[in-house]
Amino acid sequence: MPATVLWRESVAFRRRTALEMVLFVAVILLALTGGYHIASERAQVQQKAVAQDIADSIDRIVTDARTDERKLMNLAGRPCPEIQANLTLKDVFIPYRGSAMMVQDGNVYCSTVLGAVSIPLATYLVPSGDARQIAFLGGTRPIPDVPVMAIYAPVDHRHGILYIARGRVCCGHPCAGKGVGRQERVGLRRIGSHPHQ
Repeated sequence: MPATVLWRESVAFRRRTALEMVLFVAVILLALTGGYHIASERAQVQQKAVAQDIADSIDRIVTDARTDERKLMNLAGRPCPEIQANLTLKDVFIPYRGSAMMVQDGNVYCSTVLGAVSIPLATYLVPSGDARQIAFLGGTRPIPDVPVMAIYAPVDHRHGILYIARGRVCCGHPCAGKGVGRQERVGLRRIGSHPHQ
């Protein structure tokens, strides 16, 4: 066989081999890209479902708090023993929330569960006017490692109602970072940190 024929066959073989390698790499890259795209879409769908569950739970808690406010707002400003005398067992253990607390002049003074207390409202959130507020906290002083959602509903310029819901009530997910869009203020901080962090 002449050398030119061998040389041509050798060049053709190299070209075929190079083409096969390029096709092989292209197929692998295409498969990896497709797999990544599918996995990414599935993760986004799952994240949206979890976020929607949390938003629905928060919305349910806020709606229930508004319903409870109608009864409790008439008790705002009264002495704690009088408040507790007017509460039934159903009022003391509020669904989704550990307790409701009465606030006067920026100080929590009565808890439906604990009775008379003296805790600055700023321990939970910094009130800003007459708007309802929600804050997600990494914990509270009594239970530092349990995330909670604090809902503050002002009754008037001196009085309000503070609800504390444990983070676990949000579909088993800690309530950290997902707020209801129509709320006026949503914050995330750990007790003891600066309120604007």
